[in-house]
Amino acid sequence: MARSAEVLAKKLEIESYAVPQPGPRNYIGADFYRGGTVRIDIGGLHPARFHAELLRVALASGLTVHSRTPVTSINREGDGSVS
Repeated sequence: MARSAEVLAKKLEIESYAVPQPGPRNYIGADFYRGGTVRIDIGGLHPARFHAELLRVALASGLTVHSRTPVTSINREGDGSVS
């Protein structure tokens, strides 16, 4: 992993760095991987973590969440809000 990050940085001028074990736990919360490479030029999103945080924030702000409820329509109001 360190060599890969070094090649990306030196030959392709892509900012990157190696993440040695147990570093991946801090990034993805799992011990499955032994190491990894972080590239600054690309972004990533963990869908399950995004969903969990979105749900947490919604509930913390007092919204009611109804699971297993299909969306049947989306209406844009005059003020730009969605209902």
